[in-house]
Amino acid sequence: MDVECEESQYGLDCLEACGSCRYQHLCNHVNGTCRGGCKLGYKGDKCDEVQGKEGSDWQSRFYGVLAALCVCVAVLIVFIVVMLLQRRRKNGMETRKTLRESQIPQCEISCVDVKTNENDKSEYQELGDKNLAYKKPTWQSTSHDSTVGSEKAVDGLYKDRSYTGKQCSISSQGHSNVTWWVNLIRILSVHHLVIYYRTDNLKWDENLQYTSRFLGFSLYISNTTERNSGELCFHDTEFTKSTIPDTFNTTCTKQGQYVIYYNSRPQNNDTLRGLSQEAFSELCEVEVYGCNETGYYGSDCSRPCPDTNCRYCHIETGACQGCKPGYQGHQCEEECDGKMYGDSCKEECGTCLGFKQCHHVNGSCPEGCDAGYEGELCKTACSKGKFGVNCKQNCSMNCALSHMCNGTSGECEGGCKPGWEGLQCNNGNSF
Repeated sequence: MDVECEESQYGLDCLEACGSCRYQHLCNHVNGTCRGGCKLGYKGDKCDEVQGKEGSDWQSRFYGVLAALCVCVAVLIVFIVVMLLQRRRKNGMETRKTLRESQIPQCEISCVDVKTNENDKSEYQELGDKNLAYKKPTWQSTSHDSTVGSEKAVDGLYKDRSYTGKQCSISSQGHSNVTWWVNLIRILSVHHLVIYYRTDNLKWDENLQYTSRFLGFSLYISNTTERNSGELCFHDTEFTKSTIPDTFNTTCTKQGQYVIYYNSRPQNNDTLRGLSQEAFSELCEVEVYGCNETGYYGSDCSRPCPDTNCRYCHIETGACQGCKPGYQGHQCEEECDGKMYGDSCKEECGTCLGFKQCHHVNGSCPEGCDAGYEGELCKTACSKGKFGVNCKQNCSMNCALSHMCNGTSGECEGGCKPGWEGLQCNNGNSF
């Protein structure tokens, strides 16, 4: 009776050993083929052949493909996130634009075109997010009442351009001139201004009384609250009741801290253009666009002024329009001289030692003061009882008026005490 070979043996007289079968060397007892396949790293029917490099690297290839797939998925996720952020930003900009447009009342028939200076450049509309006047300090010469004060013109609200809406700054009646201003806090570079005038939400045409009140106005930019010390941006001499817009936009590439609205009605009022008899200020919103930091220019205010010592430059061209304190010249390349220093080189130096030039920026005297003066700026006369360079010397105790002498020379005021002589009463006499 034939007996099958024991486990791990096969063939004639069971002399052949099974190959590297997967399951504990179990193979066919006749031909040696592995019943459950081969162990990892082996091949062939009998699993007696070692796999080559190509076969042994299947795991590496698998993990390489898996890693590449993960990278692709990660890139796809980043792309999707970026697209979503861009869409969100776009939707936000459209929402702001819609809100902005919703502030402007709809016209019953057709809107008058906004007056825009022909020098306006569309690229500078990027400054639209930088309304420098928004909620800044304001003032006006007269108010109708406290509910329509000067601050209403910079609160960002102008959808309701009527008195009852309380979104406009409105002056009182009976005045020949009116003034309104906004304080930008510091001197800034301005590009353009926008004014939204009172309409009472009615059709804006020559039959509306507010057109005649708006006529003849002026806009100034100044470093003080005095319009005459600043620069004129615009003065209306040509509009009529039928051509003046209710929303006015003009370019004004200047620097200043105050934007001033002014209107007046002189005795020889220009009635041919339809000006009102009295002056009014009825501003629902005043917007000022420009750079909110000094020393920069360009459509996005990101370019530093080209000249090193330039404090303010033209917002479009970068040409210097104002030097840093202590400098002068077309490109602010020269230090203050002629015993002057400071902003625009308008401050006069004190009495420096040897009457030399003071520091061009802060006015200090590096070597101290000449006779008769003291202090960092050498502008303070010697105090009582002192005289000489930097006021370091004491007046003579022999002065008739004790310790009273000229701060420069030390000469005693009122002469000397008995028994002393000389300008400083330092010489005794025999009498």
